[in-house]
Amino acid sequence: MVNIIGTNGKDTLLGSEGADTINAKVGDDIINGKNGNDLLSGDAGNDTLIGGAGNDTLLGDTDNDSLRGGTDNDSLRGGTGNNLVGGDEGNDTLDAAYSSGNNILSGDAGNDYLDISYSVGNNTVSGKDGDDSFYADEVQGRNTLNGGAGNDTFYLSASKTAPSSLTTQSVNGETGEDYLSVYYTRATKGITTTFDAATNTGSIRAGTNQINYNNIEQLEIRGTTYADFIVGSNGNDLLFGGSSGNDLNYGNDTIFGGEGNDCLNVDYSTSDNILNGGVGNDQFSATSSTGDNILNGEDGNDNLSASKTDGNNTLNGGAGDDQLNANYSTGDNILNGGDGNDSLSASRDYDYSASFTSGNNTLNGGAGDDKLSVNYSTGDNILNGEDGNDSFFASGYYDDKKAQGTFGNNIFNGGNGNDSFSFVLYTSPPSLATQTVDGGTGNDLLSVSYVYPSGGITTTFNAATNTGSIRAGTDLINYKNIEGLHISGTVYNDLIVGSNGNDTLSLYGSSSGNDTIDGGKGDDLLEAYYYSNSSGGEGITSTFNAVTNTGSITSGTNQVSYKNIERLNISGTAYNDLIVGGNGNDTLTGCDRGKDTIDGGKGDDLLSFYNYSIGQGITSTFNAATNTGSITAGPNQVSYKNIEQLNISGTNYDDLIVGSNGNDTLAGGQGNNTILGGAGKDYLSADYSNGNNSLSGGDDNDSLNVSGSYDDYRGDFYLDAISGKNTLNGGAGDDNLVTNYSSGNNLLNGGDGNDTLTAAGSASLYSLYGAYTVSGNSTLNGGANDDRLIVDYSSGNNLLDGGDGNDTLTASGASGKNTFQGGKGNDNLYGGAGTDTFVFNSFNEGVDSIYNFNAINELIQVSAAGFGGALSSGLLSASSFTLGTSATTSNQRFIYNNTTGALYFDQDGSAGGFTQVQFAQLSGGVSLSQNNFLVV
Repeated sequence: MVNIIGTNGKDTLLGSEGADTINAKVGDDIINGKNGNDLLSGDAGNDTLIGGAGNDTLLGDTDNDSLRGGTDNDSLRGGTGNNLVGGDEGNDTLDAAYSSGNNILSGDAGNDYLDISYSVGNNTVSGKDGDDSFYADEVQGRNTLNGGAGNDTFYLSASKTAPSSLTTQSVNGETGEDYLSVYYTRATKGITTTFDAATNTGSIRAGTNQINYNNIEQLEIRGTTYADFIVGSNGNDLLFGGSSGNDLNYGNDTIFGGEGNDCLNVDYSTSDNILNGGVGNDQFSATSSTGDNILNGEDGNDNLSASKTDGNNTLNGGAGDDQLNANYSTGDNILNGGDGNDSLSASRDYDYSASFTSGNNTLNGGAGDDKLSVNYSTGDNILNGEDGNDSFFASGYYDDKKAQGTFGNNIFNGGNGNDSFSFVLYTSPPSLATQTVDGGTGNDLLSVSYVYPSGGITTTFNAATNTGSIRAGTDLINYKNIEGLHISGTVYNDLIVGSNGNDTLSLYGSSSGNDTIDGGKGDDLLEAYYYSNSSGGEGITSTFNAVTNTGSITSGTNQVSYKNIERLNISGTAYNDLIVGGNGNDTLTGCDRGKDTIDGGKGDDLLSFYNYSIGQGITSTFNAATNTGSITAGPNQVSYKNIEQLNISGTNYDDLIVGSNGNDTLAGGQGNNTILGGAGKDYLSADYSNGNNSLSGGDDNDSLNVSGSYDDYRGDFYLDAISGKNTLNGGAGDDNLVTNYSSGNNLLNGGDGNDTLTAAGSASLYSLYGAYTVSGNSTLNGGANDDRLIVDYSSGNNLLDGGDGNDTLTASGASGKNTFQGGKGNDNLYGGAGTDTFVFNSFNEGVDSIYNFNAINELIQVSAAGFGGALSSGLLSASSFTLGTSATTSNQRFIYNNTTGALYFDQDGSAGGFTQVQFAQLSGGVSLSQNNFLVV
């Protein structure tokens, strides 16, 4: 380490191996820092500075200097004059900012930083190898910037004071993925850009500032406060009109994104702008602007936003699945989705801020399945779905202090396709608001929900003209060409008439008034929910006349009278209910409180039962001969008949749940549960239970599940494993039996049919938390037919018994001591990472294929009685085993072909009285010996 100060002559100064400080002073000097992190200063004169090894700082100072960084990461600044600066190896900083000379900068190897900002000379800057960064802010000279190899970035901005004559910057990205960022926000004229897609060349000009570029893969251009004409490149560009500052005197900008996924932005602009996306998935934003903007998405899946604007904007999605929004806009906007499945919105959220006025918007979906929304809009909007299956959404709210989100008088046209219209009307406006709905062609659905209206619903329908109306207070909907209605009633007295189609008419609770319901033609559903009756002390009583197809539901002083209803969905109370179904397929719901009587009537009816934690388990019964049953919870009971399906949810205690003849869903809770599916395709579960559960599917194809779970919600891992000893019996049929995330010793019996039995942990947690491995010792019995038995991510000692049929037994992700018994048939046996045993009871039960066999510590177990041949218990003797294709002595019993993997048995060896039989096939080139055989 030295500190050297030169003379005023021509000095040659050499540093040491340490960190040196050398100042050459006046004269044409040569400085070589050699090794170490050196500080070299040339001072006046035409100097040559060589950094050498180490992270050096080289300062040329005045006159014309030559600087070479050498190895490592150096900082080089030429100073005044015409300088030659080379970074050499390492990630170097080459600085010619504010320079008045004509400099040559070469980054060479490494990721270099090259800066000529605020310079006035004509500089040549080359990045060469590496991912280099170039800076040329407000330069006055004519500069050439060459990226070289690597992914380079160029940052240029126009000078605050325009040059007196044309000043051109030449930018060549050369190879790699190169990025050009241009800020012309201080330019004194608007931007005009060009781009030639064939040659990948372009130009950017604002007054006397010009940039010519080629081999650039991505552009970022920020325009001026004047009228800009901006064209993107073939890449994913970021294009901004206007200014990023607070200047509000913006010009009328025209921006072309070109190919690639571009970002086009004129936020806060006060002018009339045109943005064209071109090919690619483009992002458009004219947020908080006040001019009349035109946004053209063209090809690709584009996102066009003109939210919080005051102008009259036109948004054209073009081809692709586009998102168009003019939310919170006060202007009269036109949104055209074009081809594709588009989302169009001119909505706002409900809040308690100052009164808001929406514009009168036109939304045209175009071809495709589109979503059109005008929630909380106060304007008179026109929504046209056009072709495709379109969805329309409109919600309204009126606050008595501020006219918030009050519905305007909107027009909804479905066009071609099966369209849906959804209206949620929270409170009535102070004056009449009319919605006009035309479903057009197709099978169209109108859904209407009144939350807090000022009066009950009155509806009309003309079957001849397929027109109708729905009114509640000052809310009015006129509709035509609607094939299905879904109307939710109010707390007042409602008169609801269905259409010619399949309607759903809904009522809620005992405070719903005295309602009259006429389903009309079609397959109509009446929903009546009384589960909120928690304090009135009265149940419900329903009636049904099968001859006249009329009925009633009474709760206290309120009554629903209905006719022409084909299906019922009635939920009872916490008190004593009498619920009667109709002629159709009904859903009738009871709970574990009160004494309920439920009669499904005709049709394929479903009884749902939910418990509300009354402190004890439930016991259910079913008589298959009379189709009657009961569900008892202490003093409470549901008695039912004419029910074809059950949906029963158990308690946190010990439940006995018995299914019906139909397709039932039966779920136990946290206790020791016994669940019997019976006939039908049943789904039986006791998930998250740590009790000892017994599930029996019965006949048909059933699904039985007693599992824990895991969750990785927002990065927080949560595991809920179970520990009980569970028995799952599939019975006849193709069943699916599962005990995942269980550490208990479980028994899974598939029974007859092609069954799938699974007892596993999980691998999906591995990247963050490691796989969850179950530890129980489970027994999986496939039974008859072709079964799949799976034990995965288990450390337990499991038994997999395929039974009859061609079975697949897998424990590939298991690490315990597992036993595989294929049984009769040609089975596939996949061992795991533990010490596995493969059991064969006879040589004539088929040929099993064994995978992942480890000859070092795994066994093939054979039965002395089943195989014969005078085998002795214990490990097989050496004389009873041979490698090859056949026995060569009369003592040899097991023959292994170590070329093909075929394993044979011969009862008398080479004696010739018995023909050898293949009973197994091993894969993977396993080398067997007599030590791999155990005779029992």
